[in-house]
Amino acid sequence: MRSFAVWLVVACTFLAVPAMPAIAQSRVTGTQVDALLGAYEGVEPTQWRGLGKGAIPILESIAADQSVLPTRRARSVDGLAALGSGERTMRTLANSNTEPLIVRMSAVRGLGQLLPAAAMIDALRPLLQDAQWQVRGVAAETLSMTAGGCAFIADMAKQETDAWRYRFVRGCGAQPPPTTTTTPQAPTSGDPTSRVIVYKITDPTPTVLYSYPSGSVKVLAPTLPGAFAVLVPNAPSISLLSGSWKYNLFATAPTTVNVEALIKSPSFVPLTSGTVNANLFFVGVNGLTAASAPADANFQAILSKVNGIYAQIGLQLGNLTYIDITGADATAYTDIADDTERAALMRLSANAQASDFAINLFFVHSITGGMGGYVILGESAGIPGVPIRGSSGSGVAV
Repeated sequence: MRSFAVWLVVACTFLAVPAMPAIAQSRVTGTQVDALLGAYEGVEPTQWRGLGKGAIPILESIAADQSVLPTRRARSVDGLAALGSGERTMRTLANSNTEPLIVRMSAVRGLGQLLPAAAMIDALRPLLQDAQWQVRGVAAETLSMTAGGCAFIADMAKQETDAWRYRFVRGCGAQPPPTTTTTPQAPTSGDPTSRVIVYKITDPTPTVLYSYPSGSVKVLAPTLPGAFAVLVPNAPSISLLSGSWKYNLFATAPTTVNVEALIKSPSFVPLTSGTVNANLFFVGVNGLTAASAPADANFQAILSKVNGIYAQIGLQLGNLTYIDITGADATAYTDIADDTERAALMRLSANAQASDFAINLFFVHSITGGMGGYVILGESAGIPGVPIRGSSGSGVAV
């Protein structure tokens, strides 16, 4: 059974990328394409189609350029697929074992969108024997979109682990593998699968600061069952007044909710400095482990860059705990394809090696917006994150 916890924490930043308006084909430039390639959030197919056919040659050039960041090349392939073009480029990328995995995987998904069933099966069947298990998996996952494709992945599926096999044969009616990781949960009454949200927040005056889905307090409602957090105040216009605050909750079915208030105040005013501790989880990323990362020049350069950004507001990274996710969990979650997989990954923060009072960062191979979806460079499991380990909202995937 799963218990639910609601937490109140103290600071949060919201980031959003507005949808790109439709652009006339004659006006498409590299700048407009670059805006979508560099978008913080995922880019929807309709946004690519809004650029028109004029974007195709630009995206073709980026997809084929090995000097470009692999994630941008992969997203350019997604753009080509949305525009119904790029088959030749995708075939070349998908079949080249010298290309980055994330580019090859996007090319395979793109072929799944462009080609009719028979042609797609002919194009992807050879990849079921590829040396890279991620490529084998995404080829099989794409083939499972058709009944004819399911017939060809049955034998290949027997060679893979249970956790990885389920990812690409679930479309063919396969049963999910047994759960390999469990998180201790307190017993609760009612429906443990119910999704719970805050629908009203009232301050001591009493003034309603939030009434679902809007208000002067910004609340990102959870999309999955489990723990979530609400942050007050989270805007300069909101003051944390003394007195009784009321939080009304709504659930999709009768259930029991555990609510806890975490009230933070600085020991001196104003608060001008601090440290951020972190649990760093390495999830099946080739060449990067808990043992190698502390001495890896590229990874340490990333941490140095983070410290430089944090230093602008008086923060610095504190204690870092390096942890490997191994076995079936590493296989299942090194490529994140949907919210359910992301939630399961975040629950791995219950790892006994992890430290409390630290942010949880999961380094994975790729994050996508689903079958044929966009590439995501990083994704939070909640805004704000849940300040406990082991919940579906306890971390960030990168």
